[in-house]
Amino acid sequence: MQTQEKSSKKERREALKAIASFFWQYRRYTLWGIAVLLVVDAVQLITPLIIRSLVDRITGGTVRLSDVPLFALAILGIGVIMAVCRFFWFFLLIITSERIARQIRSKFFTHLLSLSQRFFHTTRTGDLMARISNDTEAVRIACGMGIVTMVDGFLFAAAAIGLMLHLNPRLTLYALLPLPLLTLVVVKFGRMVHSRFQAVQARVSDMMEKIRDTFAGIRVVKTFRQEAGELERVREVSWDYVEDNMRLVRVWGAFFPLIWLLAGLSTAIVFYKGGTGVILGEMSVGTFFAFSIYLETLTWPMIALGWLINLLQRGTASMVRINRIMNVRPEIADVPDPLEPSAISGRIEVRNLTFAYGPNLPNVLKEVTFSVEPGKTLAIVGRTGSGKSTLVRLLLREFDPPPDSLFIDGIDVRKMKMRTLRSLFGYVPQDSFLFSETVRENIAFGNEELDEAAVTKFAKISAIDKDIADFPKGYDTIVGERGVMLSGGQKQRVAIARAMVKAPHILLLDDCLSAVDTETEAQILGNLRESIRGVTTLIVSHRLSAVQLADEIVLLDEGEVKQRGTHEQLLKEGGIYAALFAKQQIERRLEKDA
Repeated sequence: MQTQEKSSKKERREALKAIASFFWQYRRYTLWGIAVLLVVDAVQLITPLIIRSLVDRITGGTVRLSDVPLFALAILGIGVIMAVCRFFWFFLLIITSERIARQIRSKFFTHLLSLSQRFFHTTRTGDLMARISNDTEAVRIACGMGIVTMVDGFLFAAAAIGLMLHLNPRLTLYALLPLPLLTLVVVKFGRMVHSRFQAVQARVSDMMEKIRDTFAGIRVVKTFRQEAGELERVREVSWDYVEDNMRLVRVWGAFFPLIWLLAGLSTAIVFYKGGTGVILGEMSVGTFFAFSIYLETLTWPMIALGWLINLLQRGTASMVRINRIMNVRPEIADVPDPLEPSAISGRIEVRNLTFAYGPNLPNVLKEVTFSVEPGKTLAIVGRTGSGKSTLVRLLLREFDPPPDSLFIDGIDVRKMKMRTLRSLFGYVPQDSFLFSETVRENIAFGNEELDEAAVTKFAKISAIDKDIADFPKGYDTIVGERGVMLSGGQKQRVAIARAMVKAPHILLLDDCLSAVDTETEAQILGNLRESIRGVTTLIVSHRLSAVQLADEIVLLDEGEVKQRGTHEQLLKEGGIYAALFAKQQIERRLEKDA
């Protein structure tokens, strides 16, 4: 329990330091905004003194009729100055908070892009979305209105108390008697607001993740007629959010009445003691009047203190949540002084590669060894779960292979700069992801300057050009979220075109023709054969028809290389490859007969 409390305090300190560092970066705007805010407070504090002078003259019978307009103009002038200055402090401090929010979002998103695949496998998308939206907004408000409330409240209170001491020190001490109680209330409620707001933000993450998950799987929901069930689950998580929010509201709802009660207590004391002083002639009416105005203005700093605690606790709680992600270090990172070869031929070598996804998990690959010469095509085949895709992911360093096990042009992939390494590959996964943009933008992804002729050329290579011609707007057709408007085969072919646009040194095709019919598959393979001359190519496939023309075929089974050779050699050799080929030939004949 003590360890948890220490960790929580440390997180809050780090959050406050992070917020302070943002203010330091925009200190010019902040300081100018505070300076203008101080002008507003100073001018506002002059008003009671002017009223005091006027009241004392009226009660003393020394006021002249011509004095009244002068006093009125003085107060009007103060009002004009306050209006102008309020605009400028609002503009300067709020623009600072908006820039801080923009920087937080930018840093957070940049950091997310640097994290490894495993992080995204174990972290919910809705949680990340809540942090980049709701939590960032809470920090923005704390940095905007929070700084205004803090500076305005504390400095205004200090100045008001100073002037009250100047008017009547004894009465000021009576007015401040409830202050210790106020301190206790603020400390107690501040802690409660912090913990309960963290719970609220966690519920926001749950709700966003549930809604995102439902929309992402909307076709499954509708197919299984589970609309009512999903609605009920969203209602449950929404109700949990409401309940946690109400727990926060109950604290927050009790906080302000207590502040007003303490403010009212101060006012009652002042009216009793001050009224008695006026009756006994110990204080002038003007002084009592001015003192009462200062006491009334002192109510705002007391209320401001409540707002400040709320805003800062919410902002700090949100910054803690953001920092927890920012403190996650990427598992896959560049080594010190990584290598950046100026020329790449594309030779791939795998040496005694053994790999498991975790320390307590079984090996997915066992002592795998092979090489691919530059410009050659290697096919990797095998049953489901034999480790084919794992090899591809290790080459891309989605996961780190063991040292001295994977090489490109004789360089260990772990020692090569990651951006350089990944720039070498054109990669087409089996589950082809498309962005909710046009067909053209998906093909030209990362190469936005690509002209229409080039886009058309790569569409022809992947045999998607005729399909695109039938789309309502051709290449300008929106494919929908994750390419929902396209079939599985169409998505795979768009992904192949996208990979070819990159003009890679090494092309990785990971079972990317699994959703394509055999006739289209043959057409694509024929087009690719012409286009990838000189490009080192790895074809991962469970369909042996896609790998027959490879320069060499490696068959994996249970993570081990069981057979290797050309298509003809492996058929003559018999074994697993020949059995798989015979089985697939029968399946193809049955499909044709059907």
